[in-house]
Amino acid sequence: MNYRTSTAVLGMLVIASLVIVAVGSFVDSFALEATGATEHLLAPVLGTLAVAALVVLGLAALGSRSRRWLANPYW
Repeated sequence: MNYRTSTAVLGMLVIASLVIVAVGSFVDSFALEATGATEHLLAPVLGTLAVAALVVLGLAALGSRSRRWLANPYW
């Protein structure tokens, strides 16, 4: 059995479940809210999501451009 593949699948399932929970929480908190009680929180939440997405995309871009990512003896 290839443990690396099993671990990768488990990691992807954990990430997918966290995304589902986050989207559900966002919809429950902002999209379904009838009153304007959470309007003042919408801009900071969207800003935080944008910064997090930029950081993740930036790290992915840096990692994909690296020429030594498989030169490590670990691999």
